[in-house]
Amino acid sequence: MRALLMDQLTEVWHKSLDDRLLLAPRSPAPILDRLLQQRAAERWHPVSRSHPDHTQMQRSQGRSP
Repeated sequence: MRALLMDQLTEVWHKSLDDRLLLAPRSPAPILDRLLQQRAAERWHPVSRSHPDHTQMQRSQGRSP
């Protein structure tokens, strides 16, 4: 149950960063700026299909494996 909650909260967190990226890709707040840049890099350089996290990444992006 805790793992499910963590997965769901992680999805909400990633969605919030994705939504923020749509508004503006950078932030004057250093921590938020770093998080936005990391998330942008994850979205543009996805985990390879051979990587074990590939299926999870697809699910978090709303795609089936």
